[in-house]
Amino acid sequence: MKRVALVILFCSGALIGLVKYFSIDRTTFAFMAFFFVLFIPVLPICLAAKSRSDKEERAKDAIEIAQGFVMARKEIRSRIPKNNPRRESNAAFEGAAKIGAVRSMAALLRKPGLRMIVLDVCDFADMVLETIRRMPCDSPAAVSFSENLLARLVDSIDLCFKSSGSRRDKPNTSSIADIPDAQEIECFSLFITAIKKQQDLILFEGQGKG
Repeated sequence: MKRVALVILFCSGALIGLVKYFSIDRTTFAFMAFFFVLFIPVLPICLAAKSRSDKEERAKDAIEIAQGFVMARKEIRSRIPKNNPRRESNAAFEGAAKIGAVRSMAALLRKPGLRMIVLDVCDFADMVLETIRRMPCDSPAAVSFSENLLARLVDSIDLCFKSSGSRRDKPNTSSIADIPDAQEIECFSLFITAIKKQQDLILFEGQGKG
């Protein structure tokens, strides 16, 4: 309310100044004053409504991507060849180290929604590592998954970490800033797509060598 009162006071002063400078008649002055009296109090309400709408839209995007993650998780898990003997794998060992680093960084992210998405991606990557362990050997696709794709994941979470700040630096508040933006959602959605494709390639190469 104080902010609205200050805005009305400032606009009233500007209006009076314009009337005196341009010698505006009383009828025009009354009309302009009536307009400001109606418009100025409504302006903060409109801005608040827009902010709330933006927050709801971003929350809706986060929910939709979470639903997509559930479907992707079922698909990736179903493709793990559980009947194959499990073996220790260099590619899986290196990949597990990278995923551990991402999880450690994700724990410090200020945005709870973003942190949840990143941890979901780590879960998907774990399932692909389990797929690698069930293959007869580390195929080029398996090595590429650990050395390239997961390295890009580390770089991406590092950028998010730097842009969002850590929980130590800023208090966590339930504001629009805590919701992942469209660029962050798209980034990690692309990682899910890449992980699914890489698992398919690992399975294809593993079957050829089996």
